[in-house]
Amino acid sequence: MKILAQISKTNVLVCFLMFWGMMIALYGFSSEPWEYVSESGKTTRLAGDANCDGSVDILDVIAISNYIIGLPPEPFCFENADVNNDGVINLSDLIATVNIIVGGGGFTCGTSTVTDSDGNVYNTVLIDDQCWMQENLKTIKYRNGSDIPNVVNNSAWVNLTSGAYCWYSNDIVYKDSYGALYNWYAINPATNGGNDLCPTGWRVATDEDYIILVNFLGGNVPAGGKIKETGFVYWNPPNTGATNESGFSARAGGSRIYNGNYDSRGTYCWLWTATEQQGNFAYLRNMFHNATNIGRGTINKNNGQSVRCLKE
Repeated sequence: MKILAQISKTNVLVCFLMFWGMMIALYGFSSEPWEYVSESGKTTRLAGDANCDGSVDILDVIAISNYIIGLPPEPFCFENADVNNDGVINLSDLIATVNIIVGGGGFTCGTSTVTDSDGNVYNTVLIDDQCWMQENLKTIKYRNGSDIPNVVNNSAWVNLTSGAYCWYSNDIVYKDSYGALYNWYAINPATNGGNDLCPTGWRVATDEDYIILVNFLGGNVPAGGKIKETGFVYWNPPNTGATNESGFSARAGGSRIYNGNYDSRGTYCWLWTATEQQGNFAYLRNMFHNATNIGRGTINKNNGQSVRCLKE
């Protein structure tokens, strides 16, 4: 089935979640799926409607709560109760259902924001029919709230086979401007403990996603300039061909190369894809301060590079 539209409830900043009379958590969260519209225009899933009555209300919160503690009610629509569509029903789905009930407004790519599990808020941009984060990812937590290890030591970084992040030159001052640098193991659930790096409803862009983006922007040569942020604040001169026509706003955040050293801030933008090649290599995209094109290649998974998330 082809999904043509997703309607969302957004940006409930704070929610006191009550569970059997006790306040168990204080949460901030952003967009969650509301309903999915098929090619025929028929609504095929009403996320949060756990009791299958065609609406989302407090009865659904009770139904999901009962399911979590082992008292599945009848009837029970598992697909609707699995709000974040991850194949399990847990506290995240309960929170998302509360969000749907008390939230307001719909998600509009380009004007709405998205918040990660660490509380960072990102602008979004619509390019053709792809909805991208307009900023590099900067979270230090996986989607489920577990910490991503911050590895500072070069020798330790070189020998990693599991997920990790760092700030350029181990200096958090670069967080807001360029985001974090992640090794590829942080992207891959098979090597990061089964975790997701991007917020619910978002994923790390694949090699194919970037192919679609580049083709829409006219191919490799003009596309690099069309997605680079203009000026010399985040790029060294001459920042050749930069127009940021797409609004993608790519910045030259540099990288941490596989031996642990830092390199190329101001001259290169390196973006991981979620696509593995073979062995210890995965696909990436790169842009340069002195060229208009965008490059496609593979690089060692131990490299630390920027990440962009794409809406599912």
